[in-house]
Amino acid sequence: MKRHVEEIHDDNSTSMVEKSPKQFVCPEIGCGKVFRHVSHLHKHEDSHVKLESLDVVCLEPGCMKYFTNVQCLQAHVMSSHQYMT
Repeated sequence: MKRHVEEIHDDNSTSMVEKSPKQFVCPEIGCGKVFRHVSHLHKHEDSHVKLESLDVVCLEPGCMKYFTNVQCLQAHVMSSHQYMT
């Protein structure tokens, strides 16, 4: 909550509608994606897990996220796909 308030409702911002310029660039070679908030960059950086460290993949249609162990996959399925049948 504190991070959200600092990023979105900072006292220095003049308006909630006004967006801060994108300024956080992914350091992964060949990626170059840019994010407005460092927290979004950190979440994105997890998508660059090296293939040699991968053990499992989510097979839900349209997902295909990779995880390093079954426990992480199970936690992902419970949080992201719990309402799917």
